[in-house]
Amino acid sequence: MKNAVTLVVPGLFAAEPTVDLPLRTPALEFLLSRAEASEPELGGADYYTRLLWLFGIRTQPGEEAPVAAISHLIDFDTGHEGIWIRADPVSLRPDLHRLVLYRDFPLEKEQALALAQEVSSVLADHGWPIDIGRDVRRWYVRLHERPRLRTHPPGEAAGRHVDPFLPQGPEAVRWHGIINAIQMALHDCPVNRARERSGVLPINSVWFWGAGALPSPASSPWIRLVSDEAFALGLAKLCQCPISRGSGVSECFDDEGEVLVALSTELLQPNDVEAWKTLVETLDGDWVDPILRRLKSGGLSTVTLDTLDKVYRLTAAGMRRFWRRKRPLPAYLRSSSPRAQGQP
Repeated sequence: MKNAVTLVVPGLFAAEPTVDLPLRTPALEFLLSRAEASEPELGGADYYTRLLWLFGIRTQPGEEAPVAAISHLIDFDTGHEGIWIRADPVSLRPDLHRLVLYRDFPLEKEQALALAQEVSSVLADHGWPIDIGRDVRRWYVRLHERPRLRTHPPGEAAGRHVDPFLPQGPEAVRWHGIINAIQMALHDCPVNRARERSGVLPINSVWFWGAGALPSPASSPWIRLVSDEAFALGLAKLCQCPISRGSGVSECFDDEGEVLVALSTELLQPNDVEAWKTLVETLDGDWVDPILRRLKSGGLSTVTLDTLDKVYRLTAAGMRRFWRRKRPLPAYLRSSSPRAQGQP
C-alpha cells in the first residue's frame, strides 16, 4: 500500500471572486486542473463537522460539533468529562451603528486570568466554572446540561456585524442576557482600562460556541494527522491517531497509509485578500508542490484536496491529463460558492 495524502483547507476559496492580486500558485493550479472534482460526501458541512466525518464520527442532522469538549483534550490533561462550551475572549467595536467582532489582538496570560475572573463573577450565579486553555485565547465553561442553542465559530463573525451570528434557539434570550452581563463586567475593568491606555483593543465580551460532550471515539482511518489546529489535534487524540504537530510536508511521506493534513485558517478574516494570498502561496510552495513531486515519482498513490465545498482527487495517472488547461486560481473563486470557515 502506497501513501495517500488528504489536505483539508477550508479557507482556500474564501476570497472574494473579484480578487485582483498577482499570485504565484503554479502547483495548486496544476492540481486543480488535473484532478477529478466532486461534491463532498457530507455536503454543506462546516470544518468541524467535516473533520468528525473524516474520523468516522457521525452527528445528528443539525447537531453542532462539540468543539469545546474535543479541543479541551489538547488544552488540559484531565477533567474532560461533562458538557463544555467555548467562551473565547473577543473585542466588539462600534462601526456605523453596529458592533463588529475582532479577535486578532495580543493577550498575555496574566491579563487573561484577570479578565476570566471578571467573567467568573457572572457565571458563578449559574454554578458554571471557567478555565483558560494552554492557548490563552481558548476559554472553557463547564455546563450542567447541553444548551438548546445554535452557535457560530468566532471566525465566521470576525470582521462582521455580530448580530446574525449571536446564539439562536430556544434558550437564546437567556444566553443573550448572560452575554450582556459579562460585557458589563468587562466594560470598565482595570485590565481593559490599561489596554486602552496602551492603544490595544479591549476585551469586552466572550463568544460562546461549540457546546457538547465528548463523542464516542472511532477507529481512525488515518495513520497520522499533521496539524497545529486544536480541534483536529483533539480529535486525533480522541481516536488515538498519531499526531505530527508543528511539522511540515515531510511527515506525510514517512509511513505507508493515508495521512490527513488539517491546515489552520483560524485568523483568516473575510475579505482579507492579503492574508488569503499568503495562505494560498504558502499552501502552494510548502505543501502542494512537494506533494505533487512525490506523486509524480511514485511515492504517493493519491492526493486529495478538500475545500469543504469541493473535493479534488489526483492520481499519478491523472497528472498526465495534458489536455486540461490550467486556469488561474481566481477563476475557481468565481465558479465556487465559498463559505467563511473560521477555526479557533
